[in-house]
Amino acid sequence: MTSIRTTPLGPGHFGVEIHEGDLVVNREVVVDGNLLDEMMLIDADPRAVAEETVEFLLQRHVAAELPDPVSIRNVDRMEPDYRDELTTRLASRG
Repeated sequence: MTSIRTTPLGPGHFGVEIHEGDLVVNREVVVDGNLLDEMMLIDADPRAVAEETVEFLLQRHVAAELPDPVSIRNVDRMEPDYRDELTTRLASRG
């Protein structure tokens, strides 16, 4: 089972600790406020964006393969379905 824990590091920056079985991987996630504005997610919680972005990536990659830092701008460039998936995930959080 995979679990993640986020810790705010500063505005738009989060530390993410990912547990995959016995493996623990730490990454920084950079949430670009300008990209959120472009995506019409102006009121989105940046911490939720960081968590959902990592969950999204973990469905495609193992934790050890994730870049450090993880930039949501880069994820948006590399994953064509990221915007739709992120919007859906955030909406399901309520």
